[in-house]
Amino acid sequence: MESQHHRDTRMKKNERSIVMSTQKDRSMKSLAGIAGFLVCALSWFGFSEAIWAEVGIRSDADPSPRVITSENLFQNERYWPYHVILEEAWKPRGFQGESFAWEQGTVGVLVRVEPGGLLRVDFGRFGVHEVPISATTVLERANQIQRGERSKAAPNFVVAVIRRCLSLEGSPPQYWTAASVAEVDRFVLVAGEPGSESFRRRLKKLTPLAEDKGTAFVLLPHGSHRMDPEVIEKARSDGWPGCVVHSRFSDAYRHSIFGEDAERTAAIIQTPEGRILERVDGAPARSKAPSDR
Repeated sequence: MESQHHRDTRMKKNERSIVMSTQKDRSMKSLAGIAGFLVCALSWFGFSEAIWAEVGIRSDADPSPRVITSENLFQNERYWPYHVILEEAWKPRGFQGESFAWEQGTVGVLVRVEPGGLLRVDFGRFGVHEVPISATTVLERANQIQRGERSKAAPNFVVAVIRRCLSLEGSPPQYWTAASVAEVDRFVLVAGEPGSESFRRRLKKLTPLAEDKGTAFVLLPHGSHRMDPEVIEKARSDGWPGCVVHSRFSDAYRHSIFGEDAERTAAIIQTPEGRILERVDGAPARSKAPSDR
C-alpha cells in the first residue's frame, strides 16, 4: 500500500500542475485579449491614408528621385513642404516699407511652385509674393520629406481647405475632412459670385468635369454678400456641384491662389498639392519667371 508520505507528495505535485495549468490558461487569454484589441484598433483605423493624414502620420515616401533640386522641384510636388522659411534677408522688388517682415527666419505658406521656378508664398498680412527658391529652405525641407525625416500630413491644398470648406451634399452643410477628399486627384477652383450671369456661364462650361469621381469643385465666393447661408443658397440654386469656402477664409484664399484674377470670375484646375494644371479664361501661367531679386 502507498505510504502517507508518498500520497502527500503526489497530491502536492497535482496541485502544482493544476496551478501552472491555470496560470497558462490565464496568460493565453490575456494574450488573446491583447491581440483582439490590436485587431479591432487596426480595423478601426483601417490603414486608410485619409486617416493617417487626419492624425498627421506620415506615409512612406517614394524613394525617387534621389535628391530634390531647383530643377526638379516643380515636377515633384508630393515633396513640397507646407511652410517655407526665408533663409536669407529678402524683400519684394520695389518694396519701400520696413524690412523687418523679410528678415531671415520669416515663415510663409507655400501656395505653389510656379513653372518658371519661383515660389508663390503667402506671408499673411505681408501679402503674397513670388520668391526665388534660393532665398528659402524649400529644398532642404523637400529633401527631408523625401527621405522621411519630416512628416507631411496630407497634400498642401488639402491641409489648407479641410474644415474650411462647406460641402453642399448634406443638409445642413458639413465641413470637408481629409477622408472627404482622399480619392480626389484634381480640384476645380472657381472665384466668382454665385447667382451672377458670369458665374453661371463659367459653371456651365466646367460642369462636365464633375462627372469624374476624382474631381472636386471648390468655390471661393466674392461679391456683396458675406453670410455663408446666402452664398450656399445661391450656389445650390445655380447647381454648384462641390463645396464653398467659408466666408472667413474666402477672400484671403482667393487672392492667395488667383492673384490678379481674384476679383474676376475665373477658374483654375489644380492638383491636391496646388500645382496648376490649367487656367480657365484667366491669366495664362508664365513659362518664364521674372527676377524678383
